[in-house]
Amino acid sequence: MILLPGLGADHRLFEDQKSIPGVQVATLPRPVSGESFRTYAIRTWSELLPAEPVWAGGFSFGGMLALEAAREASFRSRFKGIVLISSCRSRRAITDGFRRQQALTGWIPAPIAAFGARAFLGGSFIRKNGISGRHADLVRAMAAELDVVALRCGARACAEWDFEGPEKEYPELAVRQIHGARDSVIPPLPGDADTVLADAGHLLQYTHAEDLNQWLLGVLDASTT
Repeated sequence: MILLPGLGADHRLFEDQKSIPGVQVATLPRPVSGESFRTYAIRTWSELLPAEPVWAGGFSFGGMLALEAAREASFRSRFKGIVLISSCRSRRAITDGFRRQQALTGWIPAPIAAFGARAFLGGSFIRKNGISGRHADLVRAMAAELDVVALRCGARACAEWDFEGPEKEYPELAVRQIHGARDSVIPPLPGDADTVLADAGHLLQYTHAEDLNQWLLGVLDASTT
């Protein structure tokens, strides 16, 4: 299983999952100017996939990249299935508020946008998601190193995503999804996730690490029996 982090984050997002047997954590490559979401998804997974099929997916934007890459038939044969952690299953999960926000913030100069994003991620985002201790330190460290160009490219791709869902585009591919019921970044849609953690927010890999780890192990075990 290969897991990708979300926007503005890296492998440190999965500190408590790195030790799970069979799980590999990767980092998002930097987008290339003018690159489409589909091209970026294919490039990302082309650099990661081994010869044998694996479970592919990730957290938030990382899960979306796996869904987008799987729209290419050649990639679907290299995926055992897709795992989504606090992620979007289709364009329906992208709120109109998020789309409006991206349309407005795209005009903000990059230095100002970077300052605002770092302040938000290192402050209210941590508090709102109930993150503390070493996990809060990890979020602050990733926020301090934030690549605002990559963040903007990814956010724009999310806002413009046209994916209608795996059930419509490739129903033969298994998709497993875990989500927090209190996720305010990507609110869960009824029926999308096979596992919903009642008291979890967006960063459930920090706040509910044991629940997530057991879920990931269950996905791996089920695929080998």
